[in-house]
Amino acid sequence: MAEDQTPTTQATPNPKKGSKTAVTIIIIVVVVLAILSIGGYLISRFLLNKVTEQTTESLIEGATGGKVDIDSDGDEVSVETEDSSYSMNGKSEWPSDMPASVPEFTYGTVEASSKSSSGEDTSWSVTFTEVKSGAYDNYTAALKNAGWNETGNLSSSGSQISNMENDEYYLIYTYDSSDNSGSLVVSSK
Repeated sequence: MAEDQTPTTQATPNPKKGSKTAVTIIIIVVVVLAILSIGGYLISRFLLNKVTEQTTESLIEGATGGKVDIDSDGDEVSVETEDSSYSMNGKSEWPSDMPASVPEFTYGTVEASSKSSSGEDTSWSVTFTEVKSGAYDNYTAALKNAGWNETGNLSSSGSQISNMENDEYYLIYTYDSSDNSGSLVVSSK
């Protein structure tokens, strides 16, 4: 019987196909690791923030004997107790709930603002930087045009303070020419 001599061929691996698969796997692993590290960072920041809030709440509750709720959201921190609240906004913007009788300060840049409430009484505080020359006189005139009455003023070494009031609120406006800064405090009567 004759032997069947069929030529056999050996399969040689395609180096291009194997290297493409390896590169694809490496890219997928890198993307997954990046997603996990970013997610881990965000989760750790969230958890650290919550732990800090809870610890601070416990300390204030222990000191005051009341229930305290703290909520911090990046640029804003608010604290609420049974009868009062406080919020601080790190955003550089005029408070959206400032009483309409207070003209918006447009002579400088808002640095920070805060609001506190206790019962029926509410007060707002706004600090300014890069306050322009002449701002004190211009804003005091704007307040008077809006119905505010000046009850006192003080000027000393480049600082000016004006106390004003209307039917509902007290207002203290300060300006310091040495560093072109100012502040505004408005509180309920």
